[in-house]
Amino acid sequence: MTHDKFYKSRQTLSAKFQNLKSLGLGNKPNAADPLTDDDINEFHSKNVMGATSPRSLINTIYLNNNYHFGLRGVTEHYNLCWGDITLKVDTNGDEYLQYCRERQTKTRQGDNLSNLRRAGPIAMENKNDHTRCPVFAYKFFRQKRPETMKKDDSPFYIQATTFQDDNYGSKLLWYKSQRLGTKSISKIIEYGN
Repeated sequence: MTHDKFYKSRQTLSAKFQNLKSLGLGNKPNAADPLTDDDINEFHSKNVMGATSPRSLINTIYLNNNYHFGLRGVTEHYNLCWGDITLKVDTNGDEYLQYCRERQTKTRQGDNLSNLRRAGPIAMENKNDHTRCPVFAYKFFRQKRPETMKKDDSPFYIQATTFQDDNYGSKLLWYKSQRLGTKSISKIIEYGN
């Protein structure tokens, strides 16, 4: 349909799409609403996010990776490896996280070497509030992971260990040496965990 003889058909089809879209048709009914500051505050107050349990920590890490590094789909999170995000220190001594893997997008297919980013996106530490600090969450997540899951090619998201009690603070490791599945990743941050 790219040939010149289809020009009128393409224009008609495009006009019809625009008209239907203006009527509210064609909108995705299951599109997610963006999280507000109030939502984030509520997640923290209900311990859905934070460093109070293995689940709340995974929720926090997941949301940080969405927000700071633009990871969106389940597949992007599932394919994320431990070495794709690195802890670094700038010249002022401030810590930050850097996403090091260039992923393909509509405009960056990887075939044009001049179209690669020099540095990946970063997440700076929040010195004022460690409960909302992506660097603190990452370091705590690293501390609670098994050593075997700290290799660069290890899966980033791993399964939480189940405990008989809720006394997580006394436990050395919170996670198993097992990748978190796509279904589990898709259910991260379900409201009211």
